[in-house]
Amino acid sequence: HKSTPDQSGSKLDQTGQPNRPTSATALFLHLLHTEGPTVLFRGLGPALLLVTNPVIQFSLYEYLVRTIRHRKRGAVLSDIDVLLLGALTKLAATLVTYPYIVLKSHIQVGGSGKSALTRLKEMWREGGLKTFYSGFGVKATQTVATSAVLFMAKHRIF
Repeated sequence: HKSTPDQSGSKLDQTGQPNRPTSATALFLHLLHTEGPTVLFRGLGPALLLVTNPVIQFSLYEYLVRTIRHRKRGAVLSDIDVLLLGALTKLAATLVTYPYIVLKSHIQVGGSGKSALTRLKEMWREGGLKTFYSGFGVKATQTVATSAVLFMAKHRIF
């Protein structure tokens, strides 16, 4: 596989297209060279905000468990109660944090170097609230089901 340099010094393949990185290391070095070190941190702010998802879920779950036990005078929750609470609290947490997932994805894929706030405003102008919940059904189905089973299994084991 032969390559020749173009006017900028980049190597071109036989079709005249720039060579694509062939390993993770080559891709890493290519990104650093072409876009600078900030490319490695694109979407970091929204990613860190996603830590709130389990915080919301577990806090809400514990609150609901305490409330139910108080109202039922210390009754033990059934497996179905725990399954439903796990699903409900994950749905609530995902509803709150899903826009962050979408924003993070847009920032990382966009590659424009725009700030999170700038991209957020653009997305709002492009489609309003529905832009931030695009694909929510699929994500919610996957995470809610997984969480419900996880909470029930934890309840059974511990």
